[in-house]
Amino acid sequence: LQGSGGVIDGQISHRGQADLRVEGDLQMRGQQYRLTVRLWPDPSQPELINALQWVGQPMADGGRLLIVEGVVQGWSG
Repeated sequence: LQGSGGVIDGQISHRGQADLRVEGDLQMRGQQYRLTVRLWPDPSQPELINALQWVGQPMADGGRLLIVEGVVQGWSG
């Protein structure tokens, strides 16, 4: 994470030995936040693939795109 002046930027990733590869970005501007996460399940894990059908939007490469945006209440940043 990096931040100054009420702005925070960060990256999220997990590409190790796991059933789910994760890459994403976090942005905070004052009280507003945006989290963009891309998820790729292991093709040999049908239960995980099935569970992820309810998360975010499908991507052409078989992954899922999840975007979460909002405002942090009660924080002045």
